[in-house]
Amino acid sequence: MEIDENDLKVLIGIAANLTAYLATGRSGDGTLDKIDERLARDLKRFGLAEDDSTAAMEEAMSHLTSRLHAALGDRA
Repeated sequence: MEIDENDLKVLIGIAANLTAYLATGRSGDGTLDKIDERLARDLKRFGLAEDDSTAAMEEAMSHLTSRLHAALGDRA
C-alpha cells in the first residue's frame, strides 16, 4: 500500500494547521473546529471522501490511516 499525492496533500495540510494551532493557540484557520472543517473539505476535494457525511469522513480517515501505517511499515 502506498501513500499517493492526494494523501500527502491532506496530511501536510492538517499537519501544518495543527502545528500552527499548537504553537500559537491559533492556526491560519483559527480554531480546531475550522481545522476540522478544512480536513473534511480536503478529504472531499482530493477524492478521499465521497461526501461530507460523518460516515464518509470516518471511512476516509480510516483508509488514509491504514495507508500511512502500511507505508511506514514497508520502510521499517
